[in-house]
Amino acid sequence: MAETQIQEGVTPRINGSLRQNFVGRPVCLVGKVLDVQENSGSAVIQSSDGSSVQVVMAPGSSYLTSFVEIVGEVLPDLSIKEFKSIDYGENFDLDLYNQVLQLANGKYQKLFYS
Repeated sequence: MAETQIQEGVTPRINGSLRQNFVGRPVCLVGKVLDVQENSGSAVIQSSDGSSVQVVMAPGSSYLTSFVEIVGEVLPDLSIKEFKSIDYGENFDLDLYNQVLQLANGKYQKLFYS
């Protein structure tokens, strides 16, 4: 994948393997809800590349569908601190989405983030 050169103020769409490139920055992660621990305010999301991503849920947040979009900040431990979430329903093609992410964060980055 190409070096990450996304301008400030843009919220890049990432998968689990791209988190390390965005520590301390806001990102958008789409994935499948694997586990929610409401008592601790955390969840595990399977990202489009199959990675399990720990999410620190925003206060009052809940995931009502199997697939969600998380907008948040990548923390130093590579978990994501949620700012907001959007339910994506019960059917979402993570494989196709991952192909788009590879293009958006690689060869065609300038088309998506400039």
